[in-house]
This record gives sequence, structure tokens and C-alpha cells, in this order.
Amino acid sequence: VQLSTIIEHLSKHDRVVLFRLLSRALAKQTFQRLSRNEREDIIEGLAENAQSLAALLNDLDPDDRTAFFEELPGEVSQRLVQLLPAEKQEVANRLLGFPEDSIGRLMTPEFVAVRPQYTVQKTLEHIRRYGRDSETLNVIYVVDERWKLIDDLRIKEIILAAPEQSIAELCDGRFIALNADDDQEVAVKAFKDHDRIALPVTDTDGILLGIVTVDDVMDEVREQSERDY
Repeated sequence: VQLSTIIEHLSKHDRVVLFRLLSRALAKQTFQRLSRNEREDIIEGLAENAQSLAALLNDLDPDDRTAFFEELPGEVSQRLVQLLPAEKQEVANRLLGFPEDSIGRLMTPEFVAVRPQYTVQKTLEHIRRYGRDSETLNVIYVVDERWKLIDDLRIKEIILAAPEQSIAELCDGRFIALNADDDQEVAVKAFKDHDRIALPVTDTDGILLGIVTVDDVMDEVREQSERDY
């Protein structure tokens, strides 16, 4: 509580500096107590400094670089990637400490997510508004207020449901998710086993960071095979 009060009275720049000094556990607790504007200040500050951070972190050992960004709460990581332009998202994924051949390096933040309390009608309006740049609209993801993944729904299930039904009524809690730190081979097996065109990618706390498509995974596998050859 004291830290969130201190952050309240700091400038945007100083908020980011102080936040980066906190341990992951303390950062998560503090972040949850901040107002929406204070959260945005911290996330935007980290995004604005992504390139300068990249230059700085390039001089660190890989383990130290990974540890640096592993301290960020998953919600911050997810928003940081979303805020960056497409051409900088690859940089962000490197910065966030994902190993070179991990699923985290392949994921995209271009997906549509909704809240469980949304009605089907509100969900379809949300898809029309935000789905234009989505990598795929075949699957819609359901998250809570902290962006923790609750379920994924095929678009067909939503279209065929009654407009007044809530998304929560359509959820069964059975979904397959990949961990951002997992090797890309895990993704290959998951796509083969579950016949999906896209799978959600989460951190160790279950926060939805992005999605990875079967096309992206197989393209990477082919490129890796050609490099090995």
C-alpha cells in the first residue's frame, strides 16, 4: 500500500524507474493496487524505452538479460508487446527473455479477447470493432480482468448462440495453451495432437501473452531444417 501511494505522487518517468527496482512478487502486488492511469504510465514508459533497453541489454549475458525481464508481471509483458509497432514486436519478444527457439519468439499479440460477462451480442460487436487486425478470428479467447486465460471459443460457437447468452455460459474451461518459454517442438506436437490452427500462449501465471499459428510454427520448422541442412 505504501509503495502504491509513493508511485501516485511520482512523475511518469520516476514511476517507471521505481517499478523496475521492485521484485516480481512486489511489482505484481503494487501494480494491482495502482489506478488505471498509473498502470498505463508504467506500461507506456517501458514501451517508449524498449529500443534503448535493447541496446543496454545487448551488453548483458543472456541469463542476466532474461532475468531482467522475467521480473515483469505477466500483465505488463502482455501490454508491452501490444503497445509496440509490429516491426518492434520481435525486439520485444527478445527483450522479454524468451529463449531463441521458444514459442514466445513466434507469438503475435494480434488476437481478439473478451470477458466472460460479455453477452454474445456484445462479443460480436467487439469482434467487428477489434478483429480487423487479428491473426485469426476462428478462435476467440476469454480472459479475466488480469488477462488470465479462462477459455477459448470457436467463432462458430459464438455465432450459433443466442444474442442474450453470456460468454460464461458457453465456456467449459477446457482449453489447450502453450507456455511462452516452451521449445517450439512442443508447439508442433500440440498442433498435431489437437488439430488447431492457432493456440494461445501464456506465461507461468496463465496470463495470455499472445497466440501462435500453425503456419508460423511450421514456417519456422522449415527454416530451421534448411539452416541445419
